[in-house]
Amino acid sequence: MIGSQVGKYRITQEIGDGGHAFVFKGEGPNGEQVAIKMLKPSIADEDNLEKRFLLEADALKKLSHPQIVRFEDYIYQNGYHYLVLEYMDQGSVEDLIKTMGPVAHRYAIPIFYKVLDAIEYSHQHGYIHRDMKPNNILINSEGEAKLTDFGITKVVGGQNLTKKGYVLGTTLYMAPEFISQGVVSVKTDIYALGVTFYEMLTTRKPFEFTRENEPLVSFARRVCQGEPTLPSTYRPIPPELERILMKSLAQDPKARYKSAKEFMKDLAKSFPDLV
Repeated sequence: MIGSQVGKYRITQEIGDGGHAFVFKGEGPNGEQVAIKMLKPSIADEDNLEKRFLLEADALKKLSHPQIVRFEDYIYQNGYHYLVLEYMDQGSVEDLIKTMGPVAHRYAIPIFYKVLDAIEYSHQHGYIHRDMKPNNILINSEGEAKLTDFGITKVVGGQNLTKKGYVLGTTLYMAPEFISQGVVSVKTDIYALGVTFYEMLTTRKPFEFTRENEPLVSFARRVCQGEPTLPSTYRPIPPELERILMKSLAQDPKARYKSAKEFMKDLAKSFPDLV
């Protein structure tokens, strides 16, 4: 694939291999760098993946926000589907955590606040992300964090593309009501955001598998019936920040923030110098 031409873009480097797509670095006609996501043709028909790829392209085309990765182009060429996006050259927040360890709250809060703003914007436009996690927050050379991967987004009032019996998302970031009842809402994104923020601050998650081969049903029971481990168990953080985190992770959706905007307001009230 290296050196191949996709529309007006030339593929220069492979930078990722996800479950459903390859990701390449590319170059436009004026030398601009882009990311080119190619749906793996061998699995395009599985679980409506082709439709989901198109949904992601449509979502990113409609969502124009400084903290959402910019849509550049969608190309269907020689039987392959390509999504061309803004290139983010510093990896993800997950990479940052693996490399640097816990992110100090004075650095984590400004990043997370902007991500909340992007999620609020997407919610206001009818999109529930459904796969919030550190790997889906990318960073550029200017230190800006941007939200990506709208591949399993749920469009409020839209067609349900999930086949019966299938679960989409990442287990460790799933809200209790989604695990137990399959409920998807703004509140499930709020919960996943809480897990993401918790992980940025501690490198841990509020619920983790107790052993490598712990049955999924056992883990799910703890998430649905137990209380999250306090983040201060792992690392000293301000009490107000711990309160905010635990509210976002409340087992009962009614006890969580009603919206990302409300989450932002609480952060701004408690840490006005950091947002």
